[in-house]
Amino acid sequence: MKNSLLIILSTFIFTACSFSNQAKIKETKSINVFTNYVSNSYYKKDEGYDWVSVNLSKYDENTIKVKVRSRADKKTPTCTLDTFAYKVDKNKYNFYSEGKTLELLIYENKIELKGKTKDDEIALYYFCSGGGSLKGDYFKYEKSLDKEQIDKRAYVNSLSYGKYRFYIDSSDNKLTIKTYDLKYSKEPFVHEIKGQVVFSEIADINNDTNPEIYIYLNENIEGKTYGKLIAYSVNAAVSMSEIYLAPLKYNKELSSSYFGNDEFRVVKNTLVRRYPLKNGKIKQIQYKLVAGEATWQLKIDKILEY
Repeated sequence: MKNSLLIILSTFIFTACSFSNQAKIKETKSINVFTNYVSNSYYKKDEGYDWVSVNLSKYDENTIKVKVRSRADKKTPTCTLDTFAYKVDKNKYNFYSEGKTLELLIYENKIELKGKTKDDEIALYYFCSGGGSLKGDYFKYEKSLDKEQIDKRAYVNSLSYGKYRFYIDSSDNKLTIKTYDLKYSKEPFVHEIKGQVVFSEIADINNDTNPEIYIYLNENIEGKTYGKLIAYSVNAAVSMSEIYLAPLKYNKELSSSYFGNDEFRVVKNTLVRRYPLKNGKIKQIQYKLVAGEATWQLKIDKILEY
């Protein structure tokens, strides 16, 4: 009788432990990674300490939007970055800067930013001032960040190509592009914008050694999202001029199938634009950069459907 009771009790304990472990596993699987993470110094912010935050939000099934902001009420923000990180495996995402591979590692209660190699790690200094680096651990903080202290700019990025560097930021429906490396284009380029900046990148798709910058925006119109492009090209290493992209409404072949939800990316030597069709397929437009009579233009090179 005692043995039977022991067996029953042991079975009950084992089953209870199994359910407990399953609950823990289930809880771990369902943890929210899309939230704020902060440096340890955030908890001493009221004592005047500087701090850095990282916000992760879902872009699609394999892409995370990374937004780095820091304290801005007492001095120039220490670290800023807006980029996308791409899935490598369940808890590891990579993002890239100037040919360097950077890693975002996700744990249950923190994230870690590091370089894939020691050489790659140098790039984590690019996003910070005063010798700072984004390298290190950031701890989950599922609350709103201090609105009085945080850098309030909606988008911030810096792009470099050889000797050229460009600074991009947006706030209050205004996009500003700055560069200090061009003799005749030292004043900021300012655009009034209706949507939000999603991403920016630099390339030389016409291979003339003068880079272009491509800034992608999403604009919401009557519940639909439409991709917008603002782009500039460096001219003869001394100035910069805007690149023209004709709206799709002027193209009879494309206008009837276009209903928004499009996005842009540079792929090798072309600018690629993709958007979904009503039949479930994807339309892809590939543009080449050519010299127009008055300015640079993006001309359609290929149209694909898959």
